[in-house]
Amino acid sequence: MIVSQRSEAFAPSPALPVRPAANEGYGREKIHLAVVIGSRGQLVGVESLQTGFTRRSERLMAVPQLEGLGHPTPLNFLWGKTGPALGIRRRKGVGTCRLDELAFERFKAFHRTALAGIDDIGVEAFLKFLETWSPVQSQEFPEFVGCLDLNLVFRFQYDDAFLHERQAARQAWSRVLDQGSQQDAISLYRADRQILP
Repeated sequence: MIVSQRSEAFAPSPALPVRPAANEGYGREKIHLAVVIGSRGQLVGVESLQTGFTRRSERLMAVPQLEGLGHPTPLNFLWGKTGPALGIRRRKGVGTCRLDELAFERFKAFHRTALAGIDDIGVEAFLKFLETWSPVQSQEFPEFVGCLDLNLVFRFQYDDAFLHERQAARQAWSRVLDQGSQQDAISLYRADRQILP
């Protein structure tokens, strides 16, 4: 379902300050859609963030990411393409959906570690989503068909701010950067790393 209205039950979190450089832990990316998560971790809807009617009209947004450190793929925190964030990709040459459960497991493993011990209702809902979501469930949301391999962010159902903009999430990201654990974090995205329990 498309979520068109936002509840006022919770006050929005402070807006994320714009960071000028990716090497500070943030970068500016075009974001196409927002996945809306309920308090039990259920996916309650999908919001288009397009500013126009073309595929290239995504919203430019400051998002947490870490580039370099000997790995070609940036590490994305609380956002990403549909492949790692939801476990669904576009099938080459056909355009239909294919599942990528391994990429989703890496995404889940990293966030389970990065958000451990964070006391925040939105973060807790996101972690519940990671534990209960299966890529095959994407079939229940036809909105994803036209958004495969595009960038998305997450939003808690009762907050106008996106999850990566919540104060608790920003503190968690700062913890990842400050602990000098960037290489360990990026290693979770390596295909040859065993990340399953």
